[in-house]
Amino acid sequence: MKISEVVLATTQPKTRFLRVYNSLRKKYKVSVLDPIVNAYATKRLGRVPSAALRWPLYSLQIFVSKSDILHFFASPNFVATPVLYKKCKFVFDYRSLFSEELEAEFPQSSLVDMAWWIEFKLVKRADVILTVNDILADKIKHRYRRKAYVVPNYPPKSFHPVRSRWEIRGDSTKPIILFIGYFNFTIDFVNLLKCARKMRECEFWLIGDGPLKGWIQQHASSNVKLLGYIPHKMIADYINACDVGIVPMKPFTKLPILTDQDLLKVGELAVLSKPIVASGVAPSSQYLLVKPDKMDKGIKEALSGNVPIPVPRYWEDYSEKVLFEAYALLE
Repeated sequence: MKISEVVLATTQPKTRFLRVYNSLRKKYKVSVLDPIVNAYATKRLGRVPSAALRWPLYSLQIFVSKSDILHFFASPNFVATPVLYKKCKFVFDYRSLFSEELEAEFPQSSLVDMAWWIEFKLVKRADVILTVNDILADKIKHRYRRKAYVVPNYPPKSFHPVRSRWEIRGDSTKPIILFIGYFNFTIDFVNLLKCARKMRECEFWLIGDGPLKGWIQQHASSNVKLLGYIPHKMIADYINACDVGIVPMKPFTKLPILTDQDLLKVGELAVLSKPIVASGVAPSSQYLLVKPDKMDKGIKEALSGNVPIPVPRYWEDYSEKVLFEAYALLE
């Protein structure tokens, strides 16, 4: 089959989406199915009303779209249910445990059973399955008897700082501990803020936005700085300015499934040679794994030079090669 056009579909274009887009453009004609109504336009409605408006509309867009290949970036999965009735090739980019996350937040909801059923149908329908780490690939293999190609979320070789370390730090002489991410329930902000209160000798910089922003502002100590949303093209500047990167995740499964392969900021911290302290994730040689309430001890170890510097890994060297290997099956 000669591929004439690939359509990339996602409700929220993020970093992985852009990296896949830039890679596929090297070989194929690629277009993006932009949502008619995006999350920013409906933010004032609130989380649930916004989703109730956006997601059905996007499902309709998927249904009427035309292409040789539809590449869907999962979460929420049920948005892609129209593909069950389409004849195009289907690439399911399984990068998020939407069903598990939904069950963790709404354990008694009937939506959880529906989410699992839809995930099963999409996995069975897919011509090619991509995922972000080996743990998720094993899950798909054992639960659904399908092969998934692991395309890690490593940064591209173009990821580097533009401004100097001191331009970002300004007059700050204290060690800077950096967190970058979405302010929601998947992050262990309770222990993060406890850690900050214990380590007044450090500054904790938090980059991002989300529904927990107000709660964080209310409970943060004076050495915590909320820097808000910062465009991704400037993130390397802030990583370069920090002393330690932290990844305080809140596990929502019995065994952690997040690793250095899929945590975007781990890869970005690694290529700028920053020590990383993490909790609530799977073991890896790329970071120091600590218990959630021991983050302060891990940070002290990193500041003392006792945490190994992670190995830099790039999108072009690992991820892009697997992406093209998987797409070759569709030709």
